[in-house]
Amino acid sequence: MLARVQLEQVGMLMPIISQAGDILIDWRSSIGSTAMNLVTSFFKERDYDSEDIKEYVEWALTGFNFLYADPEGPVVSGSATNIRPYF
Repeated sequence: MLARVQLEQVGMLMPIISQAGDILIDWRSSIGSTAMNLVTSFFKERDYDSEDIKEYVEWALTGFNFLYADPEGPVVSGSATNIRPYF
């Protein structure tokens, strides 16, 4: 009896669950689209061709260089001042 009541409650909630899922998908899609636009603009502003992009990506992923405003600069112990997004 308890399982049947819970199943009926879930059935009644399905429209709400479906709507919440749709909102989440739209939100994630928006974040992804914005990220792609930022990355595309970054490379276009610098007139990078596919070889330049490949070299940049290899450099950026080495040691997580993409996270630092100045990846070649000194790291201050206990400080997050040089951990700034490049974009």
